[in-house]
Amino acid sequence: MPTFIAAGGEGGYFHSPSLIHPKIILCMKEIYTNVPVAKRIFRNLLLGLSLTALSRAADAQTYCTPTYTYNCSSGDDIKDVILNGAAGTMISNLNNPCPPAGYMDYTTSTAPNMTATLIMGNTYNGNVTTSYTFASESVKVWIDFNHNGTFETSEVVSTLNAISNTSTGAITVAVPLTAMAGVAHMRVRLVYISSASTIDPCNNVSYGECHDYKVTLQPPAPPNNAGVGSLISPDGTPFCSNSMKEVSVSVINLGSNALTSANINWSVNGVMQPAVTLPSTLTYYMDSMTVVLGNVLFPTTAPLQIKAWTDMPNGTTDSDHSDDTLSTSATAVLQGVDVALSPRDTIICQGNVVTFNAGHFPNNPIYIWSTGSLDSAIQVSDAGTYSVKVQNTMGCFDRDTVVVTMHPNPLVNSVAVVDNGDNSFTFNVIGAQNITAYKWDFGDGSAAVTGSGLPPQVIHPYTTPGEYTVTLTLSNDCGEIVSTKQVLVGPATGIDSRSALQKEIRLYPNPGKDHVVINANSGVRITQIDIYNLTGQRILSTQAGDKQTIDVSSWANGIYHVVIATDKGRLTKKLEVIR
Repeated sequence: MPTFIAAGGEGGYFHSPSLIHPKIILCMKEIYTNVPVAKRIFRNLLLGLSLTALSRAADAQTYCTPTYTYNCSSGDDIKDVILNGAAGTMISNLNNPCPPAGYMDYTTSTAPNMTATLIMGNTYNGNVTTSYTFASESVKVWIDFNHNGTFETSEVVSTLNAISNTSTGAITVAVPLTAMAGVAHMRVRLVYISSASTIDPCNNVSYGECHDYKVTLQPPAPPNNAGVGSLISPDGTPFCSNSMKEVSVSVINLGSNALTSANINWSVNGVMQPAVTLPSTLTYYMDSMTVVLGNVLFPTTAPLQIKAWTDMPNGTTDSDHSDDTLSTSATAVLQGVDVALSPRDTIICQGNVVTFNAGHFPNNPIYIWSTGSLDSAIQVSDAGTYSVKVQNTMGCFDRDTVVVTMHPNPLVNSVAVVDNGDNSFTFNVIGAQNITAYKWDFGDGSAAVTGSGLPPQVIHPYTTPGEYTVTLTLSNDCGEIVSTKQVLVGPATGIDSRSALQKEIRLYPNPGKDHVVINANSGVRITQIDIYNLTGQRILSTQAGDKQTIDVSSWANGIYHVVIATDKGRLTKKLEVIR
């Protein structure tokens, strides 16, 4: 008689495998693949055969690897695993292919949405679904809360019984307050079996699939809490001293409420810097953002101590100060260049030269001037802007710029002299430019007339007849220019006084419009007439007899000086032209 053994699951009895040829078993599977009852009977046969040959194994110190005889070759798979964690994290592993051995370790996956953060004391929802047509699949989920490498009975967080491809597979995961914070393993195991209560995390079964995932367990957060996590910039990239670098840090929401506002204070080498505010909202616990604090000059390769800390999250006093503060240092490891041209912005006079020196630096620098020179110093004789770039062999460089202004020499066109006819003369300076000071010396021993800026009109009387040399000295920072004029002061006339001579000479009409007449009475002969405008410019000079008619129709309106020389002396009359 053939021997029979009992097979679990459906309670049927089948022949011992020693009496059933393997090809018969394969044939039976092919026949009954699409017949539900026959398929279940065939599975019970294989399950019974497996239970007689395999034993349960578990390693208490490491995570065991569950095994399957036939894994999910007949559709007994884990189709989707979804777990919605805290702070927007989630596990969302959809339509994943069945692994060859029925087991897949996703704890090292870097794909998006393959890990979740779970807060102790909170409950999270998710789904585990299957592609199998009949409600014969069960699921058990563990999380190693104490991180001892074993999935214990007390660490079962969810079970599903008798699900199929039409089941929602909804799971609920509660994280106890007694869990150990940190990264933990979560195991999701599906087995072709009627009750999840009998599923073991490690043993061998016939059909099913198993996944391991990584979850991060965190203690409950206070409602309003913020902290500075790390220095984002400067990062580890080497940079040069004597350079400005942006300083930024990560700010983290360490509270259970959305973080809408916070102050970020900071200092450099103990010197307080202007505080900044949180630029936008951090919605979830452990959400973070990069906040730019400001720019800092790293003058040398000595490290700078940077301290940053948060204050007043959501307008409240921070309930936990232990995680507020970041204290770190940043260093410019490359020797930089600090160029300061000497001299600085300069004013030079025409014809002069100034030398600009860029200095000397280590690490074999090169010098590149805006003039094209490659020397460490240049000579400049023209106005303009001059710059230099100095770069050393470490790639560090600096630039500096100076401006050269050309100070012009003093200039003058001429000095106009008007003989007023009463032994006084009117002096006007024509075309003076770039003048900061002046000095008149009238050559008669009188005190010099000095002043700053452009010289105004000046009238000087002489007391003694004679010929005098009038000297005008104009100057500025770049030098001086000297102009001279000769004036002749005539002897006394035969007429008793100047006023008497004035009566002998008539100028009419005055004001004049078209013509004016200059006429001398008998006994006085006019020898020359010179007419000057108010700026001292001579506009007419003529020799005449006793009477002279002058056309003024083209003259500009204004006052003119008429200097009349006679055989009895000289006199000046004022003429007004009006049209």
